[in-house]
Amino acid sequence: MRDLNYQLKLLCKHSHEGSFETRVGRERQLSAIANQLHDLGFRQLKATSLKQKHVQSLVDLWLKQNLSPGTIKNRMSCLRWWAEKVNKRAVVAGSNDFYGIPDRQFVSDQSKAKDLAEEQLALDSDALAQIWGRAEHTSSDGQFFPSRRNAGEINAKYGPDPGLKIYSFLSGQYGSFHSDVIGATVGEAPFVLDGLMGNVAQFNPLLHYVDTGGVSDHVFALFHLLGLSLAPRLRDFPDRRLAC
Repeated sequence: MRDLNYQLKLLCKHSHEGSFETRVGRERQLSAIANQLHDLGFRQLKATSLKQKHVQSLVDLWLKQNLSPGTIKNRMSCLRWWAEKVNKRAVVAGSNDFYGIPDRQFVSDQSKAKDLAEEQLALDSDALAQIWGRAEHTSSDGQFFPSRRNAGEINAKYGPDPGLKIYSFLSGQYGSFHSDVIGATVGEAPFVLDGLMGNVAQFNPLLHYVDTGGVSDHVFALFHLLGLSLAPRLRDFPDRRLAC
């Protein structure tokens, strides 16, 4: 193992910042960065040898590789952590704009919806397609994704790291037809009807499944008014009371 790889490994081992998953990811990223510096021709480096020319060479390489802005910014966070640990914070610019790194694009501004011919829509009634279930039987649930420390919200349910949730919708044939980016501490129930009524899918959802987070008395009432059926999977069902 080269000196730089070993010393960065020790820095990570002695640090207890972030969750276990965050620390493992940081160590993996720094090991890859050390290997890239070696491949770029920087030899005999140590952890305290970090200079501006090393940072610039890495950024130029990542931009040349057409890596996504999110990936590059995650690696820049690791570089800033490294610089801070060896008292060389000024080596890495505080703004990513300094290196010409573009902004992240969390949600594309281009529609990926497609117009389907009648023959394609008819596949829903095909015997083979029916093996996967009925498209009109839909479900939705939220997934938490961690983010950087200066972005997102902390929800104790998911640990100490901030992040956001993506509330996704699936048809009965496991096809994704809608998703919303929501805050990590926001309730999921207000977004259930958004996905069912405001999506581009060309079918009418008749029965929708949610977990406890997607249920409220208002959702029950609105489903009834719209002629839809809600099939919740409720936690602690005996303790739950519905308003009359």
